[in-house]
Amino acid sequence: MPAVNVVASNAMLYAYAEAGNLRIARRMFDEMDERDLVSWNAMLSAYAQAGDLHEASRLLDRMKEWNTRPDDVSFLLVLHATGHLGEVSRGLSLLASMSSDYGLTPRKLHYSCMVDLLARSGYLSDAQALIDSMPYVEDAMEWTCLLAACKGHKDVHFGALAAKRVLSLKPSNPGAYVMLANVYRKS
Repeated sequence: MPAVNVVASNAMLYAYAEAGNLRIARRMFDEMDERDLVSWNAMLSAYAQAGDLHEASRLLDRMKEWNTRPDDVSFLLVLHATGHLGEVSRGLSLLASMSSDYGLTPRKLHYSCMVDLLARSGYLSDAQALIDSMPYVEDAMEWTCLLAACKGHKDVHFGALAAKRVLSLKPSNPGAYVMLANVYRKS
């Protein structure tokens, strides 16, 4: 690929990825003369959105090989992908690596992804413990993730607890009642 301005290349890469043409986006990414963090994050996002979650995780590892320092967005994209794979140990490792290896402070969204990952994977008490220990003020989002997972795991105890917390934080949320009813119906 001839030398093209990295900004223009990133725009094209993003357009192909958003259009769902992952194969062309990846070929373009591989052929770019110059890549920056935006290039890497565009590919990470494309893989996460396309459901190619293993490749998103592998691409984060490749960033290290190419001496590109991931940022908090890079980690957020891969944590999101990891959540859909149910790879709890990888998610915990990524969250820890942000601080220990890169000096990045995980944001609230990183914790929310991790709560979702733990809850989806059936680690409901661990998800609750993470919510309770977050260095951020909890909100209905984390508890809603836990409540949603309770339906699939048929856990009335955590479902009731999560619904109570959602409603205490956001009393006008009728969705919590619906989700709790579904938890009871499925158990």
